[in-house]
Amino acid sequence: MEKKSFDHPSIVSPKETLDRLAGMVALRANTFEEIEKLSLLPEELKRHDSFTTSMINEMDEERKRLKERAGDWAEEMAEG
Repeated sequence: MEKKSFDHPSIVSPKETLDRLAGMVALRANTFEEIEKLSLLPEELKRHDSFTTSMINEMDEERKRLKERAGDWAEEMAEG
């Protein structure tokens, strides 16, 4: 006994067909919108990378300055 599919075009009503088609059109529009948003991400990620790299470099420089100041203070304490 063969199982019948209710998705066969001859079984689906014209209204259901139009509803499905409208749903597919909406899905396609949403898909294009999502693709457009995703295509902008690489540039945004590059900006974030640049900002983050800059912050890390500034913090590294600050760490070096603080380490030098701590060394100077340690020398002053040893001498004083």
